[in-house]
Amino acid sequence: MSHGEIENTTISGVPRTNLRLPFIGHIVPFILKSVPFIGPFVGRTQPPGRRVDFQRNLPLGGGPAAVQDSMVRGTGTVSTVAGARLSYSGHPVLPRAGFTLVELVVTLAVVAILVTLAQPGMSRFIKDQRQKDQVTDLIDDLSVLQVEAIKRSAPVTLCKSNNPLADPPKCDTSTGNPWSNGWVIFVDGDSGSPTNDANGKIDNGEEILIVREALSGDKNELYGDGELEGTANRITADSFGMLGFATIDGDGNPVDDREFFHCDERGAKYAYAVTVNRAGRVHLSEQGKDMAGNALADASCPTL
Repeated sequence: MSHGEIENTTISGVPRTNLRLPFIGHIVPFILKSVPFIGPFVGRTQPPGRRVDFQRNLPLGGGPAAVQDSMVRGTGTVSTVAGARLSYSGHPVLPRAGFTLVELVVTLAVVAILVTLAQPGMSRFIKDQRQKDQVTDLIDDLSVLQVEAIKRSAPVTLCKSNNPLADPPKCDTSTGNPWSNGWVIFVDGDSGSPTNDANGKIDNGEEILIVREALSGDKNELYGDGELEGTANRITADSFGMLGFATIDGDGNPVDDREFFHCDERGAKYAYAVTVNRAGRVHLSEQGKDMAGNALADASCPTL
């Protein structure tokens, strides 16, 4: 009598008797026969399966073993004493499936070890992905800058801002601050005053096209090249889509490409360089390298 339950027990001429197995954790449905019952082990369930109905007559004095054999197999009748018949119904015994408490504890221990080993790699993956997303936003906005200028036949400016969500926002005109607090793209030719058009400032009547909030992440920073006519604080595209970069840098050397550097707390070793020329052609370096494939200098990420 190791499994199942005897219910609806009647014996002719003998008072009604209910036989129940005393296992902790067994829940045997008594109304809906199709509901599974739960075994006494963690995670182990035992569905009812197909009922088996049969009639079986045993020799007189068949004894407990005969009763147990019939009980385990299904439903039927058993003769135990002369003139007395025992009828019962129950579920057939099915193989147990699932896992024990010891197996559960071992599995959780293995999972905890694997998570601990994978954590450093996952942390780097998240930081790398955040950097790529922010660099992609900058590259997309440089493209929008040119497209909008050509479409509107008017100058359009991209400028960094200390509070891009203000109404209206203001451009940060400093050359030393990074672009990390966010930036704004606006039509720099709708002020109604020729002296205010293409001046790199957001004047009354000029339409705001795109607003980028401050960079998220651990010390994520975006740096320009530090030159006023480069990427220090703003870039203006004229009505033909050409960017207003000077072709000579501050040291008097000719220059074709202007640069941005995107860094996080890991420094130049994991930084990205973004270059853009007057025609608006943008290039993205490999992580930790410049466009020539050389390692980026620590000066590319000055405040880290």
